[in-house]
Amino acid sequence: MRFGYLAALLFCLSTATAKAQSDSSIVWQLVTFNILPGQYNNVIDLYQQQAVPLYAENEEMLRFRGFREVESPVPFGLMVLTEMHGLGGMDASNNRLRAIAAEQNISVGNLYGRISDLTAGHTDEFVQLIAEWKIEDPFTSKYQVFISYDIVAGKSTDFRRFVHEQLIPAEKELGLPSSGGEYIISAGWQYVRVFGIDTLNEFGDYIEMLHSRDLDKALDPFIDKKKIVIKGVLPNLSVR
Repeated sequence: MRFGYLAALLFCLSTATAKAQSDSSIVWQLVTFNILPGQYNNVIDLYQQQAVPLYAENEEMLRFRGFREVESPVPFGLMVLTEMHGLGGMDASNNRLRAIAAEQNISVGNLYGRISDLTAGHTDEFVQLIAEWKIEDPFTSKYQVFISYDIVAGKSTDFRRFVHEQLIPAEKELGLPSSGGEYIISAGWQYVRVFGIDTLNEFGDYIEMLHSRDLDKALDPFIDKKKIVIKGVLPNLSVR
């Protein structure tokens, strides 16, 4: 499977505009790789040595982060997050990246193809951030807890209200930086929330807090299913 950055961007722009609040909103692109056995270090080297220097020059790209697996129900090799100014920003970033690469006689398509050749496949997902869900920056912590939710039909508005009015104030008391939003394109999920922790014990404290306040029970009626994955930022795959 060839690496589908460009195709996914075009597909996203053509199908998801109605869901975007505005081009000034923040959008994440999340790409998760299933890396072939023995090829992890080669993938990391390609990103670090060839992609990251291009990203650093691309002022349209607000942020780039690579993540390793810490704890996950389904193993993955690498996830990369790109943050941009809305759907229009994704297009602008893509155009700028190709221009920077061309100045250095580099083919972005060829680079992504070489990465793709070292993987057994990948998933592209896009998230429109919800501004009121942000409490500082979760990506400055040692670990990041990604919780994806599939919501019971008709309960989306109630879920968003519950997160804003109940969960976030409780998380503030624990001092957990967090962010999140609504999926534009996903592998079966509607919302994702991310919060930062510096020790795995802090995640245990979070679960205990939910239980002690019955917030987990109050949340259950809104949720059809959820997935929790703990990841760690790779410092050598970080831009801005």
